[in-house]
Amino acid sequence: MVKERDTAIDLVKFVAVFLVMNSHMGACYPKYQFLATGGAIGDALFFFASGFTLFLGGAILRFDEWYKKRIKRIYPSILAVAIVGAFVFGREESFGSIILAKQYWFIQCIFILYPLLFLAKKYFSKHIALLGVLTVIVMAIFPFFYKGEGLFYGSGYYRWAVYLLFMLLGAIVGKERAKIKQMNVWIAIVLTFFCIVVWYGMGYLLGNSSLQILSIIPLMGVTVFIYMIGKSKPLDRLLHSKIGGPIVISIGALCLESYLVQKMIITDAWNTLFPWNVPLIMVLVLISAYCVKVIANLIGQIFDSQPLNWHGVVRIY
Repeated sequence: MVKERDTAIDLVKFVAVFLVMNSHMGACYPKYQFLATGGAIGDALFFFASGFTLFLGGAILRFDEWYKKRIKRIYPSILAVAIVGAFVFGREESFGSIILAKQYWFIQCIFILYPLLFLAKKYFSKHIALLGVLTVIVMAIFPFFYKGEGLFYGSGYYRWAVYLLFMLLGAIVGKERAKIKQMNVWIAIVLTFFCIVVWYGMGYLLGNSSLQILSIIPLMGVTVFIYMIGKSKPLDRLLHSKIGGPIVISIGALCLESYLVQKMIITDAWNTLFPWNVPLIMVLVLISAYCVKVIANLIGQIFDSQPLNWHGVVRIY
């Protein structure tokens, strides 16, 4: 395991995989559908991790080169899922639907936010916190003029600005990661749990009102403290171990693919096995995500000028 790798962000992605997966498993909880939750937290972690990795070292490329790298990471997986959906699940999608990723709002969101992150990195790298504050101000004002449904927890576009904020938060943590001191793991766990309770409580009390913007505060706390759990000494040792590290990193590396494939895998056909159907389906989603990853790696190499590297095709990370 490479010591320089910030495995705390791998833990963030690892947790995001299971939270988002669980939030889509309502059909698998026949009498306890309220347990199918955690999606908003998982999404926040996903965008936090995206902002974190986008701001890691390296020279700033031209925008077209920079955006090309993002496309090369994401679109082979989208095409791979379309192939699996068509040939395995008989799902038909138009070419336009695949290219525009109409089935996946978060893909559309992240491709819109990428140019903003490029500008932030190239021109405002020393003022990311200020951009975050300006984003919060815009988000706080907007609900008073927008009277429709679907703010943060709905299906509208308002939440895109919310997740821009989490990408900026990830960028700030990524830039300052060397200065972040380790926290006692139990303190980090207690603070994470406290923020989760406050977040759910605020969501219940505030509903879809304009004041729900306040619930972003504990959600940001959940995100940062999960990262801090990964930075703590016990988790740092686990994440750099020969067994724990590869497991967490591998599942975290399948974050995108598991998001894309899970709705095709999740089923109520195994509900007679409850509660064992839940972990069984999660394992099946991860296996399917790996298959998608392999196909995506192959697609990426086919359209590359380099010779095929079969080790690279089957590699997760």
